[in-house]
Order: sequence, then structure tokens, then C-alpha cells
Amino acid sequence: MNHFKENNFSELLNKTLLSSSMEDTEKLGANFSSCLDDGSIVYIYGDIGVGKSVFARGAIQSLPGGKNLIVRSPTFLYLFEYPTTPTVIHLDLYRLKEKTNLLDFGLDEWIKNEHVLFIEWPQHITENTINPDFIVEIEALNEYKREIKIFRN
Repeated sequence: MNHFKENNFSELLNKTLLSSSMEDTEKLGANFSSCLDDGSIVYIYGDIGVGKSVFARGAIQSLPGGKNLIVRSPTFLYLFEYPTTPTVIHLDLYRLKEKTNLLDFGLDEWIKNEHVLFIEWPQHITENTINPDFIVEIEALNEYKREIKIFRN
């Protein structure tokens, strides 16, 4: 895994990072959280089981108030809300059968209240609903290794 310090994580945006384990992916998410502000929107792309929720868990647990939170994939419930500072809404849109306007989910309220949004499977969102601040792409290289790219939009 690329080594970096939390306070200069933004220097690694738009670069390819390598993870050799779930722990590395979670640590990368934790360090990424230093880039988040109130109202940040993060799209996370990747195949099933690649570590999207693991990355989000690392970020969520590293925010103030997140240390002891249980963070899991919201696949079957669509979303979880976490009482961190700022509050995090973690959405998983995998089970949506067609493209959806997230304003129908009340997204405008979450944005107005400056919650951080982690959105897995954003390809299920109707185009131009929202513009993310960050795009995370996770690709499996083999059973354990992941290639992770994070872009500021």
C-alpha cells in the first residue's frame, strides 16, 4: 500500500493506490476522511465484494463520534445514518432496479443539512441529480489486492 500521512492525503488524489488487505482499504478510507467537509458527497464505484463498504467504514469510524460505531454495508436497507461529526448518510443503491432520482429519497434534505454522503453504486442515480465532490473507484486485482483511485470532482 502507498504510505501517506493523514494531513497530506489530498496530495494522493488522482493517483492509483494499492491495498493488499481489507485493513489497508479501511486505513485508506480513514485517511481519506481528512478530505471531507460538511456536505461532502462521495461516489464509490466497484464490483460486488471489492471493498466499497470497507473503505466507507474506515472513513466513518475515523470521524469524530465514529470510533466505536458498527459500520456495515447498507445493501438490504439502502441506507444507514451515523451520528458522527458531521453526520454521515451511507447509501447502497445496488438493489435499485432502475435509475432513480435521489431527490425522491430526500437527498435534498441531507445536502441542505450538510451531511456527508457515501453513495455506493452511484450508476443507479439519474444523471445530473447531484454532483459528487469525490469519486472513488475500487478494482480487484486478485483475491486480496485492490487498486483504488480517488478523484476530486
